Amino acid sequence: MKIKIIKWLFKKVGLLISKIFLLIGISFFSLFAGAEKKTCTVLTPIGLKSIETCAEKSIEGRLSIHSEVLKSASYDKYGLAGLNWQDQCYWFSRRGKYLQTPCVDQRPDAFSARLARYIDENGKYGYMNWSLMPALTAKWDYALPFQTTFAKVCSGCQLKAGEASGGSWFVINLKGRVVKECLKATKASECEP
Repeated sequence: MKIKIIKWLFKKVGLLISKIFLLIGISFFSLFAGAEKKTCTVLTPIGLKSIETCAEKSIEGRLSIHSEVLKSASYDKYGLAGLNWQDQCYWFSRRGKYLQTPCVDQRPDAFSARLARYIDENGKYGYMNWSLMPALTAKWDYALPFQTTFAKVCSGCQLKAGEASGGSWFVINLKGRVVKECLKATKASECEP
C-alpha cells in the first residue's frame, strides 16, 4: 500500500514539474518570439561584410549585437565600429554598447568636430561623442552634421526623401546653444551661420 502511494505521489509530482517546465518554456519562448533576426552589413578589416543574423532586436526595441560581429568588426582608434541593420545604422563598441545614427551611403554618420548625430528612441536627433554618450541631448526633429563649429537643426520639420523641410531652423554651436534663428528658412540651405 505504501509503495502504491509513493508511486502515485511521484507520478503527480512528476506531472506537476513537467507542467511547470512547460510554462517556463512557453514564457521564455514568448519573450524572444518577436525578436527580429536580419542580415546586416559590418565594416571589417577587409571591407564591408554581410553577416546573417548579426543582431537581434527584442520586442522592447533593445538591440543585441552578436559576439561574432563584435569580434570580427573593424574598430577605429576610438574603439568604435559601424553596423547597418534593417536600413538603420549604429555605432557600437567592443562591449556591444551602441547608439543609432542616421545612415549616410548605407554607413553610420561620420564624426565631425568630435561629434556625430544620433537618433533616440523617440526619433529625435542629438549629437554623441566617441564614448557613445549623448553630448547634446536629442531634442530636434532633424539635425545636420557639424561643419567646423556650427550645425543646422530644426524643430517641427518633416523628413521626406532624405531631406527635411518646414518647421523652424536654427544654427547651434558645439555646446548646443542657438547662435542664430533662421526665421524665414523652410529648409537647411536657407539657414546660414
